[in-house]
Amino acid sequence: MNKIFQFSIQILTLLLIAFFFSSAKSQSVKPLLKPGDPLLSVEIKANLTAAEKEYLGVKNAKKFRLSDIQASVIVVEYFNKYCPHCQRQAPIMNDLYHAIQEDATLKSKVKMLGIGSGNNAKQVELFRQEKSIPFPLIPDDQFILHDEVGRPKTPFTILFKKTDTGTGIVSAASLGVVVSKEKLLEDIRTLVASDVLVLEEATEATEWAKHTADAPQLSDDEFQKVVVDRLAVIGEKVIQFERVLVLDPTFDIVYKIRTQEKGGVPPGVYFVRKVYRNTVCGNCHDAHFWYYFDARGKIINFYSIYLTKAYNKQWSESELNAFNKRIIGRSIQEKFVFNPKIDAVTAATITSSLIYDTLGETKSLFAQLKKTGAIK
Repeated sequence: MNKIFQFSIQILTLLLIAFFFSSAKSQSVKPLLKPGDPLLSVEIKANLTAAEKEYLGVKNAKKFRLSDIQASVIVVEYFNKYCPHCQRQAPIMNDLYHAIQEDATLKSKVKMLGIGSGNNAKQVELFRQEKSIPFPLIPDDQFILHDEVGRPKTPFTILFKKTDTGTGIVSAASLGVVVSKEKLLEDIRTLVASDVLVLEEATEATEWAKHTADAPQLSDDEFQKVVVDRLAVIGEKVIQFERVLVLDPTFDIVYKIRTQEKGGVPPGVYFVRKVYRNTVCGNCHDAHFWYYFDARGKIINFYSIYLTKAYNKQWSESELNAFNKRIIGRSIQEKFVFNPKIDAVTAATITSSLIYDTLGETKSLFAQLKKTGAIK
């Protein structure tokens, strides 16, 4: 009976481990949204004004889905307040909105929506005021909606076409500044006036999306050397280094390390997370960094593999140290709310917000590590 019980416990443990690893992998970076993909079904949390609610034709001002919008064609622009390309595109999108509103055929059939990737409500409102944006803008400070479309660089403009059954499809998607309002308006007219679902010659933009890295990618061996060398500087010798959680084999891996006993102090056990995040802004490089925390969830240190700011200048040692002072010693159980006035490295607001968003995910990872037995 005891053997059967022990065997059952072992099977249950394996199933739990498989479940949590499967759960972790489900958080992998989604492929970039492309023409032919279905209409996004994710719930959008908002705080629409009465006028915005009426414009979109939705019943709930606090939450809705794209399928709830009363239109046959929906134009969605992903932007970031600090992205210079988005600032350049703003007048083009404003002109597009006014052209649609002035056209009796298009006015009731086409609606526009902006999503501020990494921007909070205050930042979105500032962008609205600075650029006189006439259509609804939704904050996405935790990158939830941004992740749903594959973490594109901004601006990212999507044309969705809805069907009579309430479903829909991506008709076109373009990364970069839209070349002209006229071409985009022509594409919209085509979708409204015909049965076409996917445009063969979609609106051109300055570049198409690529998920290729423009920051250095490190193998396990290369990264292990980085960690070992860095900890050696502070007198810690790494004697164990192993993967314990793979959220994405390219973008997000957690390692367990053990350091050698020193001066009667027991060996330390730490968890190192190596993260590669696609930048939000098309004018910046992607962010590659790592940080580690102990078995109690306290952040020990944060390091750059490749972090840049405006004009793709790398972070200086003093900037990295200043950033570290904001996060070292904090518990990953905390809520990491990004305040650009306090937390941002000068000229690296977008990158800083990406890092804070990543740190905010650590609480759920900590729970997974405990469930899988990596943390006792």
